[in-house]
Amino acid sequence: MIEFNKELMGAKIKTARKEKGYTQECLSELVGISNRTLNLMEKGKSGMKIETLIKFCNALDVSPNYILSYKLNSKDKEISLSQFTSEQQKIIKEFLYTFEQLSETIYKNE
Repeated sequence: MIEFNKELMGAKIKTARKEKGYTQECLSELVGISNRTLNLMEKGKSGMKIETLIKFCNALDVSPNYILSYKLNSKDKEISLSQFTSEQQKIIKEFLYTFEQLSETIYKNE
């Protein structure tokens, strides 16, 4: 089973939240989760469902790749994917591409 780095995901959410000028309370309301849950996510102690990830992306105006830490920059991308086999990397890339397309479709239909 492939798991994404929850600590890095949480840090990305926190950074994007602060860049938007949102408090944890504001973002948790936009996403439909409790302040405590958001706090745990930002600390990397809790994962999230795909639906929640899409809500974060929409509220923060970021791509799933940003939160999942796939497309950071060339060096970071190599580091974050290097822990996986080439077959797993291929699956991850296909998943992220499909997920980004789905997210864009959902965002356009809201």
